[in-house]
Amino acid sequence: MSATPPPKRPASARRFIRPLLSVVVLGAVALWISRSANLDDFLRAVERMPAWALAVGYFIGGLNITIGAIRWRILMQAFGARTLASRGEFLLATFVAQFYNTFVPGSFGGDLVRGYITRKSFDQAATGLYVVFFERFVGLSALCVVAAAGLLVGPRIVDYAVVGPWLLGAMLVLLVVVGLAAFTGRLARFRSLLPAIRAPRLLWPAFAISLLGHLTNLVSFTVLATAMGLPLGLTDLALVVPLGLLATIVPIAMAGVGAREATLVGLLSLLHIPTGDAVVFTLGFALVNIGLALTGGIIQLVQPKVLRYH
Repeated sequence: MSATPPPKRPASARRFIRPLLSVVVLGAVALWISRSANLDDFLRAVERMPAWALAVGYFIGGLNITIGAIRWRILMQAFGARTLASRGEFLLATFVAQFYNTFVPGSFGGDLVRGYITRKSFDQAATGLYVVFFERFVGLSALCVVAAAGLLVGPRIVDYAVVGPWLLGAMLVLLVVVGLAAFTGRLARFRSLLPAIRAPRLLWPAFAISLLGHLTNLVSFTVLATAMGLPLGLTDLALVVPLGLLATIVPIAMAGVGAREATLVGLLSLLHIPTGDAVVFTLGFALVNIGLALTGGIIQLVQPKVLRYH
């Protein structure tokens, strides 16, 4: 008599864990904001957000997506892609990726799409996906540089004498881990599993235009702050914006709204920006990104071949 197999756990159950977590976290943030902000103040802040500022932000965001498309193409060349689509096709594909990154839970849907459509450009299909995540690493490295500059020139919202030792300790732990990995040979073995960079000289242009992309984000936030009449200078935003964008590492978002907005609202409160103003300010940037994402969705509907194999 054969044993009865154990009941299978539904594979679809795991799909709901991250969206459910996003809802719980965003619900907690919304509750905190609702208790911190006065509804009348919030509505007055909405009235002070002019449509022209959102339109300008949309234009600047489109420029940033263009910069991202150029960086992606440069890194494809750096890793020795056999075939490359035109610059226009890379731009359209980047817009479409923005749609999936925004509306697919986890904020990585567009990265998976970009890796998939470029898989035939390399000998190993996984290289296309690796290039996309390496591009994220380059962008994150440039953002850390901008954040470091913001800590130097921006206002002191924390006591660096207290935070500094913790940051230095974290860096020391990281150096020890990397040093041990290199000493034992595990780092070399891990590196051997990764695709080779065929043209290392192209990494510098990719990093430079990443810095340019983050500067365009600062310009976008500056436009929104000026339009609302918020007392935020460039040095303030140079500190707050990179730290808020670094929070997007946490893949918890609904329609692109998540950890970034919560972090920005918290940081702006340290600069004595009223919660209502801070919420409208950050949601204005989120609305611009949603508009860009919807543009990517329209592009895919109108021109579905943009996702053909490159």
